[in-house]
Amino acid sequence: MKDDGITFSQNIMRRHISNFTDLNDDECANLSSNSQESLSGKKVFLCIDGGRIRSRINKAGRIAEGNQRHGFHTDWKEPKVLTIYTLKANGEIDEQFPAQIDGVVGNEKPFKKLLEAYLRELKIPNARVLRLSLMRQRGNG
Repeated sequence: MKDDGITFSQNIMRRHISNFTDLNDDECANLSSNSQESLSGKKVFLCIDGGRIRSRINKAGRIAEGNQRHGFHTDWKEPKVLTIYTLKANGEIDEQFPAQIDGVVGNEKPFKKLLEAYLRELKIPNARVLRLSLMRQRGNG
């Protein structure tokens, strides 16, 4: 946005972002999609991906003697990202329908609610073809 000449202060960004933190999953799905949009009869590609992130949370209380700064906790969190777009007959992405990208950080429960809201809002169960991609890494974690 900065390249386009649009600048925001950090306080303005915090205020705008805080407006969206209180929305429930149905409201997020309504904001992301147009109420006239329906994927009935279309080829739909639905991709679910995840990962792991660590976020620092400062420890409470005073700085311990001999230390120069507070300690912090870094618990693992699991973000889940949902991407929905439509495909043309030849398999290319259909530009007529804007891709829907949304996600949550946490366990499966909030993600399932978000997924259900998108399925209901966009009428995905009525799609002609539904391709599902679940990204999963196997390994030590």
